[in-house]
Amino acid sequence: MAAPAQELATVVLSVTLASAAILAVYVVLGQRVERDVVRKQTGDVVRSLLSDSALLGDSGTAALHEFLVSLNPPDSAADDARVETQNAAILHRAFVVVAGFVAAGMAVAAYLSRSRGFGLSGPLREAARSTVLAAGTECAFLLLIARNFVSADPQAVRAMILDELAAQTG
Repeated sequence: MAAPAQELATVVLSVTLASAAILAVYVVLGQRVERDVVRKQTGDVVRSLLSDSALLGDSGTAALHEFLVSLNPPDSAADDARVETQNAAILHRAFVVVAGFVAAGMAVAAYLSRSRGFGLSGPLREAARSTVLAAGTECAFLLLIARNFVSADPQAVRAMILDELAAQTG
């Protein structure tokens, strides 16, 4: 009766190792892709807004530039530190949960191996293959889809910003 137990051990190991791999891919690649997407979409909205400044003519564009340069953005160091601390705490919790999940999965697989008399090399090999496939799929998704996905139409965001500016200044 080792075959069903061995298959169960393979599934348990595959799921636990894949969850660890997906977390690792997010930490290594996902955060960078997310940051790049926000930067690109912000640039798209700003370019869309600035395309209207061409209607102002050279003197209006120069006045707008002078105004923007004169703005003193608020110091965001405290907010940046708070966000960094929050993100670090979230990642730490994720690592703890995934580490516990992997440890529990390994314990279940080891128990099945001992109680049903089969080695773990086969299930570990299969789990490694599944993990590589899951991590590769996650990387491909991040690089091919998430990086190029437009979550908000720049024209719609531009319209919302202009409406809000008009409401706040009028």
